[in-house]
Amino acid sequence: MKDETPEGPAIVTTLHRQDRLLTPAAGAPKGFRRIDRLQWLKDHGTIGDHQLHAGRRLQEDWQISKLETPRRCN
Repeated sequence: MKDETPEGPAIVTTLHRQDRLLTPAAGAPKGFRRIDRLQWLKDHGTIGDHQLHAGRRLQEDWQISKLETPRRCN
C-alpha cells in the first residue's frame, strides 16, 4: 500500500473559495475550490454580471477557435 502522508499543507490563495459542501467522512464542513479571475473580479465588485457573462463567452469562443483552427507548420 502507498504511503498517503501529504508532502505539505495546501497553499490557499485569494483564488480559492471555501464553499464546497463535503460529506461527514471528509472531516470538514466545507472544502475549498479554485475560482478563476473573472469570478474573483465579480465577487469584489470590479466587474458586473454583464461583464462576467461577456468574459465567459470570450473564453468559450477562444477555446472553440483553438479547436477549429489548424496548426500552422513553419
